[in-house]
Amino acid sequence: MKTIGYLFTISGLLLMASCSSNHRMVTQIYPDGQISREVYAYGDSAFMAGDNTHSPFLFSIRGWQQIPLDASIPFVILGEKSNSLGKEDKLNVKVKRTWNIWENPPLLTSEKKWLEPLAVPQEKLEKHFRWFYTYYTFTCSYRQIEEKGPIPIEQFLNKQEQRLLFQGDLTDYQGMNGLELNDKLNDLTERFMKWYDESLYELRFETIEEWESKSGNKVFISKLKADKDAIKRAAMDKAKDTDLESIDMGELLDAFYQTTYFSTAYQKDKDQINQLFEEKCRPIELFGHQIKYELNMPGRLITANTSLREGNTPYWKVDAYRLLPGDYILEAQSRIPNIWAFVITGFLALLAICGMLYARRQR
Repeated sequence: MKTIGYLFTISGLLLMASCSSNHRMVTQIYPDGQISREVYAYGDSAFMAGDNTHSPFLFSIRGWQQIPLDASIPFVILGEKSNSLGKEDKLNVKVKRTWNIWENPPLLTSEKKWLEPLAVPQEKLEKHFRWFYTYYTFTCSYRQIEEKGPIPIEQFLNKQEQRLLFQGDLTDYQGMNGLELNDKLNDLTERFMKWYDESLYELRFETIEEWESKSGNKVFISKLKADKDAIKRAAMDKAKDTDLESIDMGELLDAFYQTTYFSTAYQKDKDQINQLFEEKCRPIELFGHQIKYELNMPGRLITANTSLREGNTPYWKVDAYRLLPGDYILEAQSRIPNIWAFVITGFLALLAICGMLYARRQR
């Protein structure tokens, strides 16, 4: 994702939407603990020509088998294409790997540190024997995003509100009808956007401070620290007529200090300033990725903490928004009948019946 400008920043959310990256993960689990996984993505021409520095995958694909695909095959990340949730995309490459989760699970590593929450989930498979059935419980945990920017989101949304807005958790909102939930979600979305706008403003201001300190200017660096709150109030007043992230920081600071220093300096050092800002905003790129996680369990599926299905296959949508309130857990349980247990039980039952009949005849 390329951030356009710094003092003239456009919406980060619009940028993320314009360069979103879809991934499809298909996991097949076998009774002996074997896992076969295929991960689909869209690779650019450089990657398809063999340049792995352009890998579209969130994790390192060393040790994975790479298979090119027909790029004309459509893919929908969620729902159907005709559904309002459905979004058609095209994937042209997949990687495949098989391992035993109980013996030699692979050590997944992310290509970039800030991709870890989506790239490196923690997975566990438990096997529980019961007389008639053997149960399998699979858990996949995507860890909470720890770095959420300069302003705690809890100042705008409490934990229950975050779980509702980002994870669809209705636990604390039972009894509300659709209209009431719609009003609630509109309110939460508005507060989330306010948090996002103010966080982005803080990052822009931090970039100016860092650039100014590196420039060696002894006058404005001390003034910026002392006047930070007053400058933000001026920005908030100006944002009443527009939105906070559309404010030109150079013009704002020039007006505050009655100078042309900042606009002039930006034109001179804009490449350096933009690079500093992009580095601070790098974790935002995580929100441009979304995963369709499909799971095939051994035997008959009993439960899964998702209602999304393709045929008999449950799937989850995983993205960075779902990782804001806390860990995002995917769970499923299946069972396989122990045929021998039914045979032995039936045989023993038959013996018991025959014994009772024989005893009755001996009387």
